[in-house]
Amino acid sequence: MRRWDQAAGKRVAELTRARATDEWRYEERIAEAESDLEESRELRAKLENKLRAKRAELAALRNEHAALLRRYANAETERASALEGQRLLAIETSSTAPVPALRASETGAGTGTGAGSGGGSGAADLVPAVRAGAPVRAGGPAGGGAAASGTSDVRLPV
Repeated sequence: MRRWDQAAGKRVAELTRARATDEWRYEERIAEAESDLEESRELRAKLENKLRAKRAELAALRNEHAALLRRYANAETERASALEGQRLLAIETSSTAPVPALRASETGAGTGTGAGSGGGSGAADLVPAVRAGAPVRAGGPAGGGAAASGTSDVRLPV
């Protein structure tokens, strides 16, 4: 029985060593997993901070872009208002200032083919504001035409 005890003792010793080795490997794996987890958390925190910074930068760029679009729209509105003011001033100036009458041979009034042959002054064809009912000097739409005023066709500058 002694041989059997020795064999059993060796076997128990081997199993104990194997168990200790397995426990050691298991603890090693756990330590590696924990260190990997810690590294991953640090990396994640770093990437989250970087992402937060990029989002803040993107928001700032969006705000800047929106501000530029607003400035552009305001500039275009002011430009359009200025052009409209100039156009209205030109219409007002041309309707109140004496405009030299064109000769009948230049306007085609003598042949009946000119712009004034339709019965109006021809300004309604040239200026949209006149079509809308703005007053026109010397035979405008309300004045009865060139024939009623005794002058030839009057054209307003565009």
